[in-house]
Amino acid sequence: MESIARALVFAVTYLSTREDDADDEQDDVKALESIAGFLAEATDGEKDALAAAADLAHREMVERHQHQVRPDVVSDYESWMENMFVEGWEGNRRT
Repeated sequence: MESIARALVFAVTYLSTREDDADDEQDDVKALESIAGFLAEATDGEKDALAAAADLAHREMVERHQHQVRPDVVSDYESWMENMFVEGWEGNRRT
């Protein structure tokens, strides 16, 4: 479960922060909508795993890539759960 959550966090952040290319933009939106649809059915335990994966991704990004970090990617990792689920989350923490 943890490796799936980490992979999903990285994939969604990549899609939502990569450089725009008009040809791929619609496919990216469809992919994100599909992922969001599946995540809507996530259990609390699965959401906790996603939150932990987002926090880990954020720490790794800041620690390992300090000089090459993109602010938009760091910001996305910091608020991953809030961006995906909106209600009940502030950043990657339950409210």
